[in-house]
Parts: sequence; C-alpha cells; structure tokens
Amino acid sequence: MIETCLAFSLSESFDFKGLSEHCKIHFHARSFREVISVNFQDQEFHIFEFGVIVYWGTNGYNPELFFSQIKKFFINPQSEKTFDFFKVTVIDDSSTDFRIRRDHLQLNSSDPLLRIAISFAMAQSVKLGEMEEFVLNEISEHSNIPQDLANKGDLNLTRKEMAKIRGRIFVTESRINLKYDLLDKPEFLWDHPEYDEYYNKTYEYLEVHQRMTVLNKKLSVLRDILNILADELQFKHSTKLEWIIIILIAIEIVMTLGEYAVKLLK
Repeated sequence: MIETCLAFSLSESFDFKGLSEHCKIHFHARSFREVISVNFQDQEFHIFEFGVIVYWGTNGYNPELFFSQIKKFFINPQSEKTFDFFKVTVIDDSSTDFRIRRDHLQLNSSDPLLRIAISFAMAQSVKLGEMEEFVLNEISEHSNIPQDLANKGDLNLTRKEMAKIRGRIFVTESRINLKYDLLDKPEFLWDHPEYDEYYNKTYEYLEVHQRMTVLNKKLSVLRDILNILADELQFKHSTKLEWIIIILIAIEIVMTLGEYAVKLLK
C-alpha cells in the first residue's frame, strides 16, 4: 500500500555508476535512463543522479534507513535536506483520472513506471527548491552592499571576497541550466512516451518552468549588481596603484634633486 511520497534533495550529486552497481548487488533494483528504481523493505525509492531520491511508501516508515545504506555514494552531501511531501491515493481503475491537487496525488494505476514518470518532475522541483533557497540566502546576505556603497561611497569587501561571491553565483547558474537539466524532458519518457501525461501534469502543477524563469531573472539581476560592484572595486584598486606610482615618482624626483643639490654644494 502506498500512502505517501517524499522527494529529498540529499547531495550535490551521486556517484551514479557505483550506486547503480551497489543497488543491483544488494537490493532488488532496476536501472532506466537517468534513474535507478529500488525496492527496499517493501518501500519504493527512485534515485536521480543530481542528488535526489523520491520515496513512495507507507506512513510511519523512515526513509533514512535506506539513505544510510548508500550514503558513501553521496557527493557533497547537504547538511540540511530539502524535501517535498505528497499524500497518495491509488485507485486501480483506468477510467479514473490522474489528479494532483493541494499536494495530494490520485493515481489511476499501481504501475511502478507511472510513479517513476511522476518522480522525475518531483525530483526536478525539489532540486530547484534547493537552488531557490541558496539564491534567496545570497540575496539576503549581500542586499546591503549596494546600499552601503550608496551611503558611504565605499565597499567593505576585498576583491577576493567579491570574486568568491561571483563564483558561487556562476556555479549555481551553471548547475541549474547545464548540469541538472531541470528544463529538459527526461530521456526515460522517450522510451516510455505513454507516461508523458503524468510527468507533464506534475511538472505543470509544481510550476517548474515558471520558477526556473523567475530564478534565472533573480540570478541575472544579482550577477549584474555584483559586476557593477566588482568594477567599483577594480576602479578603487586601480586608483591605489596610480597613487602608489605617483608617490614613487615623487620619491624618485626628491632623491634626484637631493643628489643634484649635494653635487652643487661640493
């Protein structure tokens, strides 16, 4: 009996090849394109390479029991897990429509491939949620910098600190748009197009595309602000260098005049 579904973002990614081999040896597991499906203690786990596991099972069961079995395959595990929760009702009747409403899934089949298709959208959504939280934290942490520049005309940041901030934003943006394929249709569905409807409805309900658009706009604005601030720091650094050069030239002139004066006195 399936009563609940939880999508967990556990790490940056998994050692997918090693994890696939481990699951096939130690558990009842099947591999599909971009996902490993595991039955562990009569509970269902769908594992995605970008660090997400979607659990389908009974209320009261602790998925951590399974996570502890595979934690050695986590790459850069999260200190705090990001997760989404859904209630599940299965009505094994093809005449019943698949529905998702108020985080309640009504499935019209107990077909495990149907759950895999839905899990893809959930995995993309919870991974996006992790990225959204990171960007909001970055915006909150650095929102005072432009105001400080406006009020004081100066930045309390070094060029190295600014470079680190810009680097984190660039890495996040590349992960969202390149590494995690959050906007791409899963390859699993090219092999099983009959499950398109379930994936698409879940994807639309979770507003993955709209959230991606908003997040990319926030990243773009944040990147533009940081570029302006980096230019300000570069100007500040260049000004320092110019003053150092002027001072060195002045010292050289004074020394030259001193030597000339000594020669005249002789």
